[in-house]
Amino acid sequence: MHTNTNTDERPITLKQAAAIAGGVHVETVRRWASEGIRGARLDTWLIGGRRYTNRLAIDRFMRAINGRPVDVCRRDDVAVSRRLAAHGL
Repeated sequence: MHTNTNTDERPITLKQAAAIAGGVHVETVRRWASEGIRGARLDTWLIGGRRYTNRLAIDRFMRAINGRPVDVCRRDDVAVSRRLAAHGL
């Protein structure tokens, strides 16, 4: 997990959040914020008519739905991809 709190608390767009969350579609992030999933909702804020979140909110959300922060989830995805590629899949 990141330890740079200043960066982690800085507002980011939902499009940026989608990239951080493993490249999911921005509409998925909007759905996480409005409807939630598995009893958790992504925290977002309306600033100047646009919706924002931050890295800490994404990590909190990922921990709630996966039990792990986003960095660990992505590392696991890369490891799985490498194992599949090694087997020609």
